[in-house]
Amino acid sequence: MIEGSQSLKPEPGRVLEPKLTKIGSLAEVAAEGFSVFALGPIYVYGGVQDDLVAAFAAERDPGRPQDVSATVIRFDRPVLSACKEWSFTLNVMDSENFEWFKKWMLGLQLIDRRRKTFWLTRHHMAPVLDPFLLDAGKGRLPAHLDLFSLSGMQGQIVPVHALELYEQAPEIIRFFVRAPDPEVVKLGTAALEVISGS
Repeated sequence: MIEGSQSLKPEPGRVLEPKLTKIGSLAEVAAEGFSVFALGPIYVYGGVQDDLVAAFAAERDPGRPQDVSATVIRFDRPVLSACKEWSFTLNVMDSENFEWFKKWMLGLQLIDRRRKTFWLTRHHMAPVLDPFLLDAGKGRLPAHLDLFSLSGMQGQIVPVHALELYEQAPEIIRFFVRAPDPEVVKLGTAALEVISGS
C-alpha cells in the first residue's frame, strides 16, 4: 500500500518558455529544434476554449519528455484567414514533443452536446510565405506550415491549397468548407446519440 505523498500516477508535465535564440524565419526556428504550427480553426470553429498545449502537457505518455517547451507568437499581419484573434498567432513547440502532440491532436473528438456538433481534428501541411520574414519585411520565401483543422458533421474546414488554386505559396492561409465526410457523419451521429442518452 502506498501512503503519504507517493502516487503511482506520474506528475503532469509543464509548459516551459522555450529558449529560442533565432526566430527570424521558419527555417531558423526549425534549426533551433522547434516546430511552428497553427491551431486557429480548432479554437474558432471547434469552439475549444481550453489551452490545448497545456492540456497535452498535463497528460503523461510513456516515452515522451515530461515538460513541453512551447509558446505563442503573435504577428502584426494575419497568417490565417477568418480565425479572429487566432489569425495573427502561431504556436511554437520543441520538435520532439510536437510529434507526440500531433498524434494527441489527431485523437481528439470535439463534441458539443448543446450545439449538437461533432468534430475530428485533421492535420495539413499548408503552403504559405514564411510569416516571420513577411512580418519583418525581409522577403517572400515559400514554406509549409503545420496546420490543424476540423472535419465534422457540418463539413470539413480545409486550407484552400487543397483546391490547388495557388501555383505559389500565399501570404495568408485561407479556408473553405468541403462537404462532410460520410464516415465522420456516421461517427458523430453515434457519439451524439450516446451522450444525449438516445
